[in-house]
Order: sequence, then structure tokens, then C-alpha cells
Amino acid sequence: MKKILIIAAATLSLASCASDTLELTNPNRITSDIYWKTEDDIKSALAATYGLFKNVDGGYWGVRGVELSNGRGDDFFIRNDVNYLYQLSTFTNTPDNAAATNVFNISYRAIFRANQIMENIDKAGLADDKKNMYIAEAKFLRGLNYFILAINFGDVPIRLTVPAVKEDYFIPKSPEAEVWAQIVKDFTEAAPALPVTRDNAEKGRATRGQLWVTWANPTYT
Repeated sequence: MKKILIIAAATLSLASCASDTLELTNPNRITSDIYWKTEDDIKSALAATYGLFKNVDGGYWGVRGVELSNGRGDDFFIRNDVNYLYQLSTFTNTPDNAAATNVFNISYRAIFRANQIMENIDKAGLADDKKNMYIAEAKFLRGLNYFILAINFGDVPIRLTVPAVKEDYFIPKSPEAEVWAQIVKDFTEAAPALPVTRDNAEKGRATRGQLWVTWANPTYT
């Protein structure tokens, strides 16, 4: 009986130690609890949002995006050995066309990332001027992605926050006029806090002048 009690006590002790050991943060996994702590985290999130423009499958300046936009114009004609791409040139594509679907999905992935930046930036403890600049940059990116959606799809859902629960994912489309109104709002609010120019090390990031060119020339790419 004595042996049984000793074994039971030892088992409980080991179980307690194992429980404490398991309550550790995995150093190889980035979570929202440990991210958004520094300015570098914000910059990385912005870089990930910019990067989607060149995503090969659905970025608007990636392969499929170029085919979606130029394939419907006079720049080139897509040959008929890839059916869903040929449909773009002949204006016979359906809503489930792979190229169009990929551009749609990537645009919303970028919008999701921009919204994440705006919702979490306060955690980084930045000075107001830097925080406002990064928020402006995120709004520019969100507005530019809605610009892409508006000129290609018209009525689309407007998502301005990060979904908190499953039900938040299912929202209806907004009329195209409301999408354009949101684009104007994002660009207008972003402009004052964006720099007029950037040095070579930051070439390609949003500036006030770049915003004006994008807005004033709807066909600008």
C-alpha cells in the first residue's frame, strides 16, 4: 500500500511539472500575442502587404493580374491553349474564372493585412508622427486594393475591420458607388500623413505624389 501511495505521489508531481513545462511560448511560431511590439513588426507587415501586388497567382502586377487587365485590352491577345485565360481576351469568362478569382482573393488578402496593421499599430508604442504615417500607408494600400476591385468587379464587399468571429466573414456586397466612396475616403485620409518623396532605400513605398498619380489616372499601373 505504501508503495502505491509513493508511486501515486510521484505521478502527480511529474504531471504537475509536465503541465508547467507545456505552458511555454513556442519561439518558432509568431502569434498575435508576441507580434506588433516594435516598429520593425509594422514595417514587416507593410512589406507583406506590398508583396501581394506581385503575387504570381493573383497580384495585380503579377502574372495573372497582367493577364486579367491587359488580356482585355489591345496590348496583346491570349492564345487559346489555356481556356480560362483565352476567355479573358474574348470576354467570355464567367465569375468563377481562375485568373479573376485569384486577383479578387489576393486583393482581399491585402485588405485584411492593411486592416490588421491599423488595428494593432498602437501596440508598437510609436510616436504619433510615425504611427500616423504608417496608418496612412496602410490606408493607401487598402484604398488601392479596393480601386483594383472596383475597376474589375464593380459591386464588392467593403471590409474595414479584421473579422473577430466566423459570422463576420459573411458580409454582402456593397454597390460600386459605395466602394468608390471608400476609395476616396482612404486616399483623402492617407494623403496628409504620407511623405511627398522617399529616398532610394524606400523607393516604391507610398508617397503623396504616388497617391495623386494613382487617383488622377485610373488606368495608371
